[in-house]
Amino acid sequence: MSLLAVLPNEDDNLPEFYEPLRTSIVRAFQNDKLMPTKNGSYLKTGDLYQGPAEISSVIDDNDLSYLTNVDARLWAANAPQKGQREDKFVDSLEIDQWAWTQLSNTIKQTSEDEKEKIRFEKWISEKRDNWMTRFYALMESCHENTMRTYEEGDLVEGWGDLNAIRVTDRKGSSKHTKPLNAFFSSKVANRGRKKSPAVSAKILLVKREVYEKGRLGGTTKKAARDFLERVGVREYDQSAECERTLNRYPKSENKRIPKSHYGDILTFIAFLNDHPTEVDQFRSVRFLLTPDDKQNLQWSSPDSIFLDEPFERTGLGSVSAIHHKKELWSEYLEHLGEKCSREEFVFFLKKIGVMHQLKVSETNALNNSKITTKWQGRLTHTQINIDWIIQHLEEYLSKRHLAASCLIWNALLQAEKKVAIAEYRPNQSHPIEKAESQLVQHLKSCAWIPGIDGCFHKPQNMTRDMLLKEFPYNDQNGLLSAIGFAEKSKLTSDEFRARDADAKKLGFVSATEIDEALELLRAKREGRIREVSTADFEQPKSGGYAGQTTSPIGALSEDGNEPTSQPRDTDRSQTADVEESSPDPLRKREMTMLPVLRRINKRIHDKGKPSTSEASDGAKHERPEDDDDAIPAPVDYSKIIAHAEARNATEIAQLERQQELLNTSISLPRYSYGWFLALLELECMASSEKNANGKTISISFGNIEKDAVSSKTIILKEPSRFIPQSVEELSGVRVDLQLDDGRTGV
Repeated sequence: MSLLAVLPNEDDNLPEFYEPLRTSIVRAFQNDKLMPTKNGSYLKTGDLYQGPAEISSVIDDNDLSYLTNVDARLWAANAPQKGQREDKFVDSLEIDQWAWTQLSNTIKQTSEDEKEKIRFEKWISEKRDNWMTRFYALMESCHENTMRTYEEGDLVEGWGDLNAIRVTDRKGSSKHTKPLNAFFSSKVANRGRKKSPAVSAKILLVKREVYEKGRLGGTTKKAARDFLERVGVREYDQSAECERTLNRYPKSENKRIPKSHYGDILTFIAFLNDHPTEVDQFRSVRFLLTPDDKQNLQWSSPDSIFLDEPFERTGLGSVSAIHHKKELWSEYLEHLGEKCSREEFVFFLKKIGVMHQLKVSETNALNNSKITTKWQGRLTHTQINIDWIIQHLEEYLSKRHLAASCLIWNALLQAEKKVAIAEYRPNQSHPIEKAESQLVQHLKSCAWIPGIDGCFHKPQNMTRDMLLKEFPYNDQNGLLSAIGFAEKSKLTSDEFRARDADAKKLGFVSATEIDEALELLRAKREGRIREVSTADFEQPKSGGYAGQTTSPIGALSEDGNEPTSQPRDTDRSQTADVEESSPDPLRKREMTMLPVLRRINKRIHDKGKPSTSEASDGAKHERPEDDDDAIPAPVDYSKIIAHAEARNATEIAQLERQQELLNTSISLPRYSYGWFLALLELECMASSEKNANGKTISISFGNIEKDAVSSKTIILKEPSRFIPQSVEELSGVRVDLQLDDGRTGV
C-alpha cells in the first residue's frame, strides 16, 4: 500500500500537462491486476469491493461472496489511515462500495424472501460463538451508522423475522430463534434485582458465550448485548412470564378451559400488584370467559367486557344494548376460592380495562352547533379542535332509566373541569372560539335526572333536596353548575331576592343588571367596547326592519380598531339581500367578548328587530311560555350604563381599588415593603370614607337582645343596610330605642 502514496491523485492539483499520465495510471489499475486486496493478492478494481475496515474485519471474502451472491468479488485493501495519500488514490479508482447501507439492505431483503431466510439461517448456524459476538456488535454499529439516514427501521425490522439469535435448549444444544422468543439468562439479567421466576425448560435463553463470555473486549460484548436488546431480546422476569402465559390463550374460537386458567388469573393479579403500570399487555388478549346468548362460554378480551353484579353493582348490565359489551362469567369468584377476594379481583378487572363506568372522552368540535367558525380559515398544524362527549350519550338519555342516569351523573362528577368547554380555531391567526361542549349542551336540554317524585327533570328544574340517594351532590369540578343544575331555585332563593332588593335601591331592575353593568364599565375602561349614538339603535316608527341596526355596545377588534359594519339601507328588500350575502358583524365579534358582553349584545341586537308577531297579519294570540324556554325581555343597557356611570362610577372604582389592594396584601410576604404600602393605602381609603363630606349614616335594626354575659350590653340585630368597618371609629353616634310601651329611649 505504501507505493500508492507516490502516485498522483485528484487533490494534487497537477498542471494540465500531467493529467494524461494520471488518467493512464487509473486506467491501468482498472484493467490489470494491480490493486492490493485484503488477503494479500492483487486484482482489477472491477473485481473488488471497498468498505469500512470495521465491516471487512468481521465479514471476510467468503462471507462477502455469500452476502452479495457474487463469487469473484473480494475486499480491496484499506489504506493504513483515512485521508492520507494512499486513501485518496484508492478513492480516485472509484471501486464499488459495500458499506453500512448495503449491509442493512442485505439484511432486510433477506428477511423478505423465505428462501433467502433459510439460506441466511444456515450460514449463521455454521459460525462460532466468538464470531457471533463480533457479528452482533457489528450489527449495532450498522444501526448507529444507518439511523442517521433514516434507515434505522430496515435493520431492526429485518432481524425481527430472522431465526438468527443463538440460544440453548433444555439439552444444552445450540439453536437459533427469533428475537421475541429469546431471553437473557436470569442470573445475568437480574443481578442485584428481585428474584426471577423459575425458568421453565421450554424457555429459550440466549447463549451466554455470544454476549458475555469469551476473550473479546468488554466494548464488543456490550455492543453485542445492546443489539440483542434492540431487536427484542428481553430479560426473563415476571413480565416475560406473564406475556408467555397470555400467548398460550387461543387466538381462535377454542372453548376449552385449560386446567391452569384460574392459577393464571392469580398470577396476573400478583404481577399487577407488583408492576401496576404494565397493563397494556392484558387489554386486547382474549383470556377471560364470557357467556354468549346461549350461555356457552367463550374467550373475550378485557376491552370487550363490562362489569356488574355479582362482582360490583354498576348498572351497566341494564344498558348493555347500548354499549354492546359482554358480561363477565359470574362463577369466577367460586373457582378462584379463598386465594382471591372479591375486591382484589374487581380491582384487577378495572385495572386491565374492563368497563365499569361511563367516561367523558375527547372528540372534535365539528358537530358542535355553538361553534360558528369551524368551516372558516385554512387548517394547519396549529389548529385547535377539542370537544367532549360520552359515547352513546343520546341513547342513554333517551332510555329514561335510573341506572343510565346514575352512570351519567357519576361520569360527570369524576370528569375534569375542562370538559365543560369546547375550543376551536383553524390556525394560529384566528382567535380561539369557546362554547359549551356537546356534553353540556346535551345534558342541559334533556330531562334525565330522576327526582324523589318519580319523574325525570332537566338539571335547571332540580334542587339538591329532590335528588335520590344514588345521586350525591358534588360540584367541585363545576360541571353541575355548567349544566345549570338548580338554576330556577337559585332565582327564587332568599339570597337572590335580597340582592335584587339592594339592586332596586340603587336604581337597577335586578342584581343581574348590576353584574352586567359592572362588566360593561370594566370593558369600556379597558377599551374592549365603545358607545355609539342612540339614534342608530332606535327602531323605525313604521315598525319595519329598516336595515342593519347597530348595537349601542360596539365591541372593538383585537387590534383595538372598530370592526366594519354593514351599510344601512332603508329599503326592505335590499336589506334582505345584504343580510344573506354578508355575515352579521355582531356575530363576527361575539367570539372575542366575555360571556356577559356577548349576552348583552345579543339582547340589545334583538331589541332592534321586529318580533314575529309584529311581522304577521296582526295575530294577537301568544304561545304559552315554557319554563325551560323563557327568554328575558330586551333591555336598553345604554341607559343603565349611563345611570351607573353617573351614580356609581366613583364608588365602583374605589371598591375595585380596595379589592386590588386586598389581593396585593394577601399575595405579598407579610411585613414586606409592598405589603405595608398596600395596607397603608387601604387604611387611608377607609378613613376618607369615614370622614368624607360629613356623611350621615342611618341604620335601623329589627331586633334587640340582651347580652348573656353583661347586663349593661345589648345586641342589635337585623340591620337595614350594610354596616361599614369604619363605624367603630365614628363619634357622636345617636341610638333611638323603640320600647314595647311606645316610649322612646336613648
